[in-house]
Amino acid sequence: MLALWNALHSGQIPQLGPAASVGGFHHGALYYYLLLPAVWLGRGDPAWVLLEISLAGLLVVPAVWWVGRSIGGPGAGLVAAFVAATADSLIMFSGFIWNATLVQPASALALVGVWQAWNSRRPRWWLLAAAGTAVAMQAHVAAAVLLLPVGAAWLASLKRGPSAQRRRILGWGAVSIGLVLFTYTPLIAYELSHDFAETRALIAFAIGPGSAAAHGLAARLAIGWLRCLAWPLTGWPLFRGGSTPMFQLPTSSDLVWPVIAAGILLLGLIWRATWAAIAVRRAASAGEPEGRSPVVGPAVPAVHSEMREGERAGTLLIVGSLIAMITALALLLSPVSQMSTVLVEQYHVVVDPFVVVAVGLVLGALWNARIPHAFLRMACRAMVFVALSGLLAWNALAWTSLTGPNPSWHDAQQAATRIEGDASGQPIGSVALPYTPSFETYAYPLIRDGVTMAAPAQAPIVVVMCDSSGMDGCGGPVEEAWLANQMPGTTMTLIDRFAANSARTISVYRRSAAP
Repeated sequence: MLALWNALHSGQIPQLGPAASVGGFHHGALYYYLLLPAVWLGRGDPAWVLLEISLAGLLVVPAVWWVGRSIGGPGAGLVAAFVAATADSLIMFSGFIWNATLVQPASALALVGVWQAWNSRRPRWWLLAAAGTAVAMQAHVAAAVLLLPVGAAWLASLKRGPSAQRRRILGWGAVSIGLVLFTYTPLIAYELSHDFAETRALIAFAIGPGSAAAHGLAARLAIGWLRCLAWPLTGWPLFRGGSTPMFQLPTSSDLVWPVIAAGILLLGLIWRATWAAIAVRRAASAGEPEGRSPVVGPAVPAVHSEMREGERAGTLLIVGSLIAMITALALLLSPVSQMSTVLVEQYHVVVDPFVVVAVGLVLGALWNARIPHAFLRMACRAMVFVALSGLLAWNALAWTSLTGPNPSWHDAQQAATRIEGDASGQPIGSVALPYTPSFETYAYPLIRDGVTMAAPAQAPIVVVMCDSSGMDGCGGPVEEAWLANQMPGTTMTLIDRFAANSARTISVYRRSAAP
C-alpha cells in the first residue's frame, strides 16, 4: 500500500514490483499497475484494493466452470465451479493483499484462453492466454511455469492447422508474445540502466545453495505432486481440518485426508488420460471425422464415457499441463518438494485452476459413466456425492477463520492516530526491532494522514516498534538498549508506550533540546 500510495502521489511509475522474500530480486511491476485504480478510487483505503483482489479471485469460479463444461459437459463444469467456490485455499488467496493473490485468477484466464484457442480454432484467443500468463508471471516469478503448457499448446495448434491457418496462428502468436514483452517494459528499462541487477540476482538464486534439494528425485516429485494436488482441495498443509495449528510440521494423521484426496484425483487423472489416449488412437484408426465420438470396440474398459474430440483434447491438455508444471516446480523449487512449516503455497498456486478443472473432469466422467448395471451407475454417483460432501465438510472447518473480521488495518489506524497525537505535528522517525517485520504497517496510515517521516537521527519524535515474537525484552529493556547503542549522548524522553497488538509494543520518545 505504501508503494502504491507513493506511485499515485509522486507520479513516478514503479519499474519493479514487490521484493521477493528470497533471492534479492523483485516480482513484476504490473501487479502495482493493476491495483492503482483501486487506490485512486478509495483514496488509499486498503479495503478498495482488497475488494479488487476479491473480485479477481471470484473470476476463477466462472473460468473453471466454462473450461470444465466445454471439455467434459455440464456435470464437469458444475463440479469444478463448486470446488473453486468452496475451497478454503482459494478463498484465502482472495481475502488479503499480496502479489501472489493475483496468480490464481490470471492462471484461470490463461487456461480459458488456451482452451478456447484450441477448441474454437480461433487464434485470437491466444491473446487472452498471453494476458493471463503475463499477469501470473509478474504477480509471482514462479508462475513462469505457465509458459510450459501455453507454449506447448500453441506449438501443437501451429502443427495441427493448415497452411492458411498457420499464418493466422503465427500472427496472433507474435502479437501475444509482444503483449507479454510489453508488460515487462519497465523491468527492461530498469535492467538496462542498472547493469541487469535483477537478472543477475535471479540467476544467483537459481544456482545458489538455497536452491539445492533436500530429497532425492522420487521424494521431490512425490512431495511436489502431493502439495500441488492436495492444496486446492484440502488447503494442506496450512489447514489441517481445524485440528492442527498452522505452521507446525504435519504429522502422519494430518497426511491421511490430503493423501487420500490427492491419490484419488491422481488415479482419476490416469484413468481419464488413458481413456483419452485410447480414444484418440481408435478415432485415428477408424478414420473418424472430426467432432464425432470414437468407435467403441470390445476392449473398452468397464467404466467409461464417450469422448468427443474436444473432450479427448481437453483431457490431455489438463493432464499434460499438470505433468509439466508440477514436475518443473518440484524439481526446480526446493520449497515445493519439502514438508515445510513456512508458507510456500505461493510457489504453486498457478497450478490450482488446472487441478480444479481436473477434479471436474474426473468426477463428471464418473457421474456420467456408461455402465450396464443400474446399481453400479448409482454407486458411481454415490461416490461423486461422497467426494464432494467430504471436500465441502473439510473446507468448511476453515471458513470461520477466513471470513472473520481482519483487525490489522483497524489496529494500524488506531496506533497511528495515537502516535500522531503524541507527535503533535512534528516529524517522526521510526525503528523496528527486530528489523523484520518493518514499521511500514504503521508508517502507511501516518503518511496517508500527511505526517512527515524522517530519519531517526534527525527526527524530534522517534517511535520504536518491538515485536515480541522475534525477540525478548520488549516494553523497556530492548528499546532502551537500542537508544543507548544507536543514539549515544542523545537524551530521549519516553512520552508514551502501548501495545499495538498482542505481539507488538510501540514506544514513543521525544528528543530533548540540547542544553
